Formats: sequence, C-alpha cells, structure tokens
Amino acid sequence: MSNLGDSDNLGDLANLAKSLYKVRRDVSTLMKKLPEEIGAEAEAFFKASFDNQGFTNNILIPWKPTGDKANSFGQKSNGILIGSGTLKRSIQYAVSKKYVEVSVDGSIVPYAKMHNEGGEVTIAITKKSRKFFWAMFYKTNNEMWKAMALTKKTSISFRVPRRQFMGESATLNNQIEHKVLTQIKRVEQNLK
Repeated sequence: MSNLGDSDNLGDLANLAKSLYKVRRDVSTLMKKLPEEIGAEAEAFFKASFDNQGFTNNILIPWKPTGDKANSFGQKSNGILIGSGTLKRSIQYAVSKKYVEVSVDGSIVPYAKMHNEGGEVTIAITKKSRKFFWAMFYKTNNEMWKAMALTKKTSISFRVPRRQFMGESATLNNQIEHKVLTQIKRVEQNLK
C-alpha cells in the first residue's frame, strides 16, 4: 500500500504539476495568438471577394457584371469594384478583449455599405455637377456623362446592385472553427 509521501506519488504529482503548468502556458499563448490569426484570416477572406469577383457563403455568388470594359472614368477595368483598390485595402480587422471585428472605415470609403448591400442612389443635378459631367464626357467620350449633363431633371436616381464582399459566411465560419479545433488539439497533445 502506498502513502502520499512515497517517492512514486511525489514524482507523479511533480509530473502532473509540470503538465498543468505547460497546458496553462499553452492556453494563455493560444488565447493571445488565436484572435489575431482569426482576424487576419477573416480579413484575407473578405479581400478575396475582390479577386473572386463575388462573395462566398456556402458557394461563390458572383457579382452582377457591369457590361463595360472600362469603368465610368474611361479607365480599363481590372474587375468589378477594383478601380483604385481603396475599398479592398480599407478592409481591416481589430482585436479587443471580447471579440474580433472586421470592418471597413466608412469615413474613408463612404460608398462601401452601398456596394455591399445595394440600394438606391439619388444625385442632385447642380451647375457644378453639370460642369463635372461635361468634363467627364470630354475626357472619356462616354455618352452617359453627356446625357447626365444635358438632362432637364433636378436629380437622377439609379439602383446600385448588391455586390457583397463582407458578411456572414458559412465557409469562413468553417475555416475558423477548423483553426480553433486544430489549436485545441495541439494543446491536448501536450497533455500526453
């Protein structure tokens, strides 16, 4: 019969204490590192929407094509929503103590929400806007600008189609879940 003071029991307790310390350290490291990794993965996932020209929930949902080979400024188009790249670059993640948030700074790209969700846009037609429309027509020779400059209307409304690049995604959730479970299994392996 063994007593608590036996050397075998003390060795087992010492090994258990070492294992528990190592697990505590691994979990602490994981809790610091994992939110950053999840944020970076989510940011990259949403930015990939621009390369994929559509949003992936369970499957890729392609964006509605524009029908133009050039953007409205007469420049060769590199794809839908890719003009200057500002919208894509504005997607960033932030980690707080309670959550990871991926967002677009609306003060830098106020049009982001309209593209992501779609909606109706109304533009007031003023003397200044007519000058701009004429300048764009002379620069691009795009008849759309001429029509906007010559219109008798005091405002123009048009529908912006939904071209979602951020939002709830089953695919992203599965990737994050896989990453978390893989890291947890790694910590479990250190118990053995």
